Amino acid sequence: NHELNKEYTKQRDMDWRRISELRSSRVHYLQALRQARALVQYSHVYFPNSLDFRGRMYPIPGRLNHTGSDPFRALLEHAEPKPLGTIGLYWLKVHLANKMGQTKLSFDDRVRYADDHIEDIVNSAEAPLAGDRWWQEGAEPMQALMACKELADAMKCSQGPEAFLSHIPVAVDGSYNGLQHYSAIGRDVYGGEL
Repeated sequence: NHELNKEYTKQRDMDWRRISELRSSRVHYLQALRQARALVQYSHVYFPNSLDFRGRMYPIPGRLNHTGSDPFRALLEHAEPKPLGTIGLYWLKVHLANKMGQTKLSFDDRVRYADDHIEDIVNSAEAPLAGDRWWQEGAEPMQALMACKELADAMKCSQGPEAFLSHIPVAVDGSYNGLQHYSAIGRDVYGGEL
């Protein structure tokens, strides 16, 4: 009887902890969605940033920003679209492979990965909840879904995918980005090489 009571107490504590975490996540998501709804009326949104002592930039808005978690980053797109071009199409495919968790492959292999899964990509874009839900297998599924939609739309472009006007932000990881960006803005060659 003592063992059953001990096991019950342990399970109860784990359940309460899980419920508490879910409640916290729910509040976090609801606050971000409220912020997104308030911003949707604007054609352009800017994120002020702060700079730390290492030169890293951090957005000041707390939840909905370009460095937030997957669902929040998936809500954001560029206000002014740009034609993909050959290079942009390549990097869109790399981006999609990254969001599907294929970050250890070479860039060319990531493009091949996207090309090999083109049917899954189109299916995900056209029927995200009714299809096979391939996008949900991704490391960052909401951004993967947005990339699927963007790539599928590009493939349907009557002038070819290179002419497609893309809104999606393509993430590229780097190091010392803040200082490099400020060096580029100030045309500081030495700072940019750091």
